[in-house]
Amino acid sequence: MQQKYGAVIRLEYRLTVIYLYTDIINDMDTTINTQIKAKFASLGFKKKRYDFFRPINDNVSATIGYTSATHGTKGHTLVNPVIGIAYEDVNLLYDQLCGYKHNATPTLWMPIGYLMPEGDYKEWNFIDGVDNADVLNDMLSAIKKYGGLYWDKMCEFGSLFDAVYDRTTGLMNDRRNRLLPILYYMRGEKEKGQQAIDSAIKEMLRVKPNQEILNGVPTDMQDNTQIIRVGVDTASKEDVDQMFKNMKPESAIVFAGPTYSGFVDPEYIKFAEQYKALP
Repeated sequence: MQQKYGAVIRLEYRLTVIYLYTDIINDMDTTINTQIKAKFASLGFKKKRYDFFRPINDNVSATIGYTSATHGTKGHTLVNPVIGIAYEDVNLLYDQLCGYKHNATPTLWMPIGYLMPEGDYKEWNFIDGVDNADVLNDMLSAIKKYGGLYWDKMCEFGSLFDAVYDRTTGLMNDRRNRLLPILYYMRGEKEKGQQAIDSAIKEMLRVKPNQEILNGVPTDMQDNTQIIRVGVDTASKEDVDQMFKNMKPESAIVFAGPTYSGFVDPEYIKFAEQYKALP
């Protein structure tokens, strides 16, 4: 067993707040992991890289991924299924414009709890060394029901576009700022995509006051919150690791940027240039 530092990420509109806690992380019980993969396979999903894919048509696939954590509780593994949709043509262009190696990945995804009536983060508690059949079947039922509704909707390009345009829960700025122009381009509206890029750059150059950033942090944590403006504040990996280790309960670190910091990510400039060169 090894002590590590975990992170729970909460998205507050355009703000990513990382609440850190000291966690005792054990390797996920092999039996549990195997059972989950077998259940996904029973639904027709095959593992590709980090996620599981099931073709809907020649271009679109349903995807399932999952995260796991112990939250410091020995013998328990909390599993959060993540439901996604993968558009091969969108992903190919995305990787081309970003200069990435093309890999199997969802185009858009959502933790399953936000697709359920409660609309909140949802985990299933698996206990090491016991029969978890009921827990596993309950999780699978939720995936089939709420994942099925998501896949049925998101396999339509118009639904994908609307979700990105409307900034669906969990869609971070960095990805949206690239996806939206690409989707415009694929609709034959390259100029609107260029306008979206220009708006993103303008927003990146806007310096957001600290208090406006803190509005996305729970009130009782604001006095113990450190703001790091990406691209402006400099710190080595060792410095950041030390910040995490020194964090106290009910404290937070907010990484703001490059949006809000008066700084445009050079990688985004490259993306914008590649987009402009499209026919």
